[in-house]
Amino acid sequence: MNNGYNNAAFFYDRLARLVFGNKLQQAQATFLHLIPQDARVLIVGGGSGWKLEELARIYHNSKLSITYVEAAPKMVELAQKRITSDPALSEAPFLTNFITAPIQDAQLGGHYDVIITAFFFDNFNDHEAGDIVSKLLPHFATGGQWFYTDFRNSGATNHKLLLKSMYLFFGLICGLSNRQLPDMYRIFDKRGLMPVHVKQLMNGLIESAVYIKSMT
Repeated sequence: MNNGYNNAAFFYDRLARLVFGNKLQQAQATFLHLIPQDARVLIVGGGSGWKLEELARIYHNSKLSITYVEAAPKMVELAQKRITSDPALSEAPFLTNFITAPIQDAQLGGHYDVIITAFFFDNFNDHEAGDIVSKLLPHFATGGQWFYTDFRNSGATNHKLLLKSMYLFFGLICGLSNRQLPDMYRIFDKRGLMPVHVKQLMNGLIESAVYIKSMT
């Protein structure tokens, strides 16, 4: 996300629930149970922090170490407030390090067993998305898992109209310049990442997948 999502921070989650119900959260949670108990986790484009609540619910006795990267300062504030106001989060044994910066500028250290990008790459064109994946790959541990969730081109007319409306809306409100989904399957494949788990929701509008480094 660019920091233009500051303009949407106060209504983003409510709007998502109004349009999609709980489907966006359901999609993001699809494979989270596969995360190892002691994993180093990198969340890119974390938004207002809902994923922290879900991870705390699943891994309340774990030792996860989470790096949370989000470009919009107001989104980071919301995520940090979740930790202080939610007993489940404040008592969770995992550590969370917040980085307020676009992922292109974020300074990352070491390797991560898990990378999570949920409804993130739809903000970028193919070239930009490819550059971001290339930046993250050196920090992706051998044997690691990349949890990807986003909209997809299903081909359905109603889905095309919905996506077009979303791009126009966030273009006006947040200054989003992208107008179409990047081809993430091709982008991942080109960089040696292959899906090992895939699930589609909402008649193919949303896809959740877990990618690993190809052994070939």
